[in-house]
Amino acid sequence: MSMKINRLAMFGPAFVLALLIAGGTAANAQVSREGTATGPAGNTVTTQGTTSCADGKCTSTGTLTGPAGNQIQRSGTATRTGSGVQRSGTVTGPGGNTATTQGSTSCADGKCTSTGTATGPRGNTIKRSGSVTRN
Repeated sequence: MSMKINRLAMFGPAFVLALLIAGGTAANAQVSREGTATGPAGNTVTTQGTTSCADGKCTSTGTLTGPAGNQIQRSGTATRTGSGVQRSGTVTGPGGNTATTQGSTSCADGKCTSTGTATGPRGNTIKRSGSVTRN
């Protein structure tokens, strides 16, 4: 389960930010978010964070707290470009290890396609891609 949570912490908010910017959100906005997930054994994970957008750039920070109180800190930016959105960020685990993320999203004809990489503290890299289609 922790790998799934880490992937969400690294990629989920950045992809949503990219979609918000590409979709033409208001010029200036701020959103606070919080949530709770409970696993099959009853363990709870909480998330909280904020996102601020101005002039085509969104900055996001957040914290994910596990059942034992360990925390993952996340921060990132997404910037609108002529062809879509560029994004980057960092994720810091409870032991201080840091992973970096970067990627891009482009949208056309109701479909957004995203690619990205995450590089861990030892230099190992994960690549990912995906798309979302608006109905």
